[in-house]
Amino acid sequence: MEVENNDLGKSKLYTIHGVNYRFHPEKGYSEAKAYLEEIGEWDYVSTHGFSTDGWTIIATANSIWNKRNGS
Repeated sequence: MEVENNDLGKSKLYTIHGVNYRFHPEKGYSEAKAYLEEIGEWDYVSTHGFSTDGWTIIATANSIWNKRNGS
């Protein structure tokens, strides 16, 4: 599935068990971190009680991306 007019241009969504993810839940840490840095959220996320493990960063990036892109 392709998504247009989002934060990262034409960005592939991953569909896993019927759920769409912008950042792959198991492989998307680097991409998710780069996205959070690009939108100016990384400093807040990494210093305000959020875990910076892969699962948390990917979930946070997916959540923010969904909110910004109406998903």
